[in-house]
Amino acid sequence: MDESVQIIDKIIEINVHKVKLQFIRIYQTFMVWIGDPSDPKFESLAMAVCDNSTSIIANRQQLDSISDQEMAKKLSHRFNNNRPVYVAYNYLPALADTDLKLQIDQQLIEFIRSIHHKS
Repeated sequence: MDESVQIIDKIIEINVHKVKLQFIRIYQTFMVWIGDPSDPKFESLAMAVCDNSTSIIANRQQLDSISDQEMAKKLSHRFNNNRPVYVAYNYLPALADTDLKLQIDQQLIEFIRSIHHKS
């Protein structure tokens, strides 16, 4: 594998929920996928560059693409010098449980921070 491509997976457990976080860095951008490890789906994707964010693929019955865009924007600013960041948030139980979504988001930030410090 090319050194400029990096893929790191992590399974987190929050109460009864198992959530997979997948980090994929390709050159100067990265993508984060959040989903069910037993039923992986790719149903939404948001991208952020600098102060702009765009929903690229969005399934409104899934998660709110606005929160995907906000997370992409936050990650772009915090960890990627405002370069492109893609977020695919495909964990359906977080749709109805804002506390669960907040906990997943916090663990996602910690996961990326740990990867970022190793780079």
